[in-house]
Amino acid sequence: MKTAQEYSLESQKHIKEAEYLLNSTYSITKDQKVLLSILLKLHSALESSLNAFLNQKIGSRNTFLSKISLLREESKNLNLTETDFEFLTLLRNLIQEHQDSPVEFARKDKFIIADHQFSLHTLSIQNLNEYLQISKKIIAELLMNIKGD
Repeated sequence: MKTAQEYSLESQKHIKEAEYLLNSTYSITKDQKVLLSILLKLHSALESSLNAFLNQKIGSRNTFLSKISLLREESKNLNLTETDFEFLTLLRNLIQEHQDSPVEFARKDKFIIADHQFSLHTLSIQNLNEYLQISKKIIAELLMNIKGD
């Protein structure tokens, strides 16, 4: 099993990759599929930071949502708001919708994910930039509260 330090380094690597994709790769290519890659990197970064933080509390948990649930229990010691938890749930739901989606397509500067009822969920450079900032705040808070191995 990985240590909290290894998860921490992995998280920082994923967030830097997401930031690079957002600020460099997308601005050069304008390929809307990069928007999905950014979302996946943010999810990986947050999951690694959750693993780092929770590793010393419980070992490993199976799902992203179970980690969020335990994080809520521990949140009294953290500077995380209800909005942060709503964001984590939103991110998880977007990833799940991507995995289950029968149709995804690019339109102008957006990447569209359609669910089975054809409700549309849009990824744009603006909302991914916002997601990146929120993710960095949450990751910084989690990693700051990891006790040394």
